[in-house]
Amino acid sequence: MTEVLAGIKIIDLSEDVAGPYCSMHLGDLGADVIKVESIEGDTTRQLGPFIKGESSLFMSLNRNKKSVAIDFNKQEGREIVYQMAKGADVFIESFDAGYAEKLGLGYDEIARIKRQIIYCSISSFGETGPYKNRPASELELQGMAGFTQYLGEPGEEPVRVGVDVAAIGSALHAMQGILAALYYRGKTGEGQKVGISVMRSMIQMGNYWIQAFCNPDTYGGWFLTGPYDHAEHGYATQDRPIVFSVLGRASGGIEKALEIWVEFLKRVGLGELLEDPWFKYKGLKAVGLGRDAQEMKPLFETYFAERKSEDMIEMIDELGGMGSALYDYETLFGGAMHPQVQAVDMIKELEHPVAGKTKVLSLPMTLPDTPAMIKSAAPTLGQHTTELLTGLGYSETDISRLKKNKIVA
Repeated sequence: MTEVLAGIKIIDLSEDVAGPYCSMHLGDLGADVIKVESIEGDTTRQLGPFIKGESSLFMSLNRNKKSVAIDFNKQEGREIVYQMAKGADVFIESFDAGYAEKLGLGYDEIARIKRQIIYCSISSFGETGPYKNRPASELELQGMAGFTQYLGEPGEEPVRVGVDVAAIGSALHAMQGILAALYYRGKTGEGQKVGISVMRSMIQMGNYWIQAFCNPDTYGGWFLTGPYDHAEHGYATQDRPIVFSVLGRASGGIEKALEIWVEFLKRVGLGELLEDPWFKYKGLKAVGLGRDAQEMKPLFETYFAERKSEDMIEMIDELGGMGSALYDYETLFGGAMHPQVQAVDMIKELEHPVAGKTKVLSLPMTLPDTPAMIKSAAPTLGQHTTELLTGLGYSETDISRLKKNKIVA
């Protein structure tokens, strides 16, 4: 079977999360990814937790790549990057705005070397506007994009998302832009620059909040404590919380949902509540959805407390509703792996040259004719420097001199 990006060569100078996450998945799809690091290495190599001295964070972002360590602040180091660019299809960097140009590694310089190159630049705020030269962290970008507003309670402190959603979101937009540019190049032969603003990507993730729930003059929107998306802790059961609804699967509309709701209340010993018209109809719409549902929690949890989550979910499923326990990673991946995770083959095991056996997550997409493949663990710093320089025509003497002068490592 052929990998969809087989034959595509990528030079990746990016660090942190966004750029490496993007290039890693391009590598999963078959691209040949050369990770160009400084002599000191990608900054994430210094961040824990560590496995035998190797950063778990770095390893999770850099599989299917080769590492070349180059001091590209020096002209002789940049010359090596230029040589690499001649045979590349894609060039990725995530420097602060304007820094690539100062180094002599901006789009204009690389495009002069390879006119058909796809050059992807990822920066906090993009290349225009008063903030274009400002750096920003994940936390700042979540806040500035208004993302934290809707995770908190109205009138209360904002709340950040624990995972780096700004970085991951911009990585996926970068991947989308690169693939679109490669498709265009396939039709025209022309390369181009793909510009990615992390802040813009973050705002884009709130598109339906802005467009669907706000009029042009009041941008209040719906908080997670709104009528549909509460910051949900679930309903307590004997072992773990669950969330459920009787609306989603009902093919017969509200009347069918009402039948399921009535039967559900009878099963949990709350049938007498059906005599209250408000509860019969309003309660149906509120289960698992929004602030109104919180009023019903004590009622249901009295029944749920004596039953395991799996039993409750089985009953809800049998009735035609939807339900799920709130899992943690230990439940999903540890010990007895969750059967759905196991069935879709999400976990892959790789052999790292230092850390030993490590586990990684596969791509969520399925491409039967051109499958994504995870072939190698993240590289050690400069693991492939000699191999790459040899391929560029450097002699053993040249390579020894470059290493001695700390141009490469």
